[in-house]
Amino acid sequence: MARLKIEFDGFDQMIKQFEEMEKDLKPAVEKALEASFEAVTPGIKKIIPSHRETGSAEDSLIKTPVVKWNGNVGEVNVGFDLTQDVASQFLIYGAKASATGVPYRAPDMQLWNAIFGSEVKKKVAEIQKEVFERELMK
Repeated sequence: MARLKIEFDGFDQMIKQFEEMEKDLKPAVEKALEASFEAVTPGIKKIIPSHRETGSAEDSLIKTPVVKWNGNVGEVNVGFDLTQDVASQFLIYGAKASATGVPYRAPDMQLWNAIFGSEVKKKVAEIQKEVFERELMK
């Protein structure tokens, strides 16, 4: 599981514009985070079937964006629900061989990039900025 936050160039200036216009920032944050989730999740869905052994990782894929607030900070989880399956983490991060018999597993860089890659981060930042600009114009 990874958490997406609002991160784009000009975010601080946009907050000031919202404040000057006395607009509520929370709906814009929620829409931007939901749009970010929708942009990232298809890339994960596309890659995960190649790892289908038991289907548990695929089943644990978070399918619906849920924005959670901690004070003034909103976040949305993307990727896998670790309460359902932790094996997905070995796919993303890999595993070192251990004396207990856990075999070495290289991280799946396609999966890593689908969640944390620079292209995805750039795409998410563009989407977030577009959402904020739309909300500001309402």
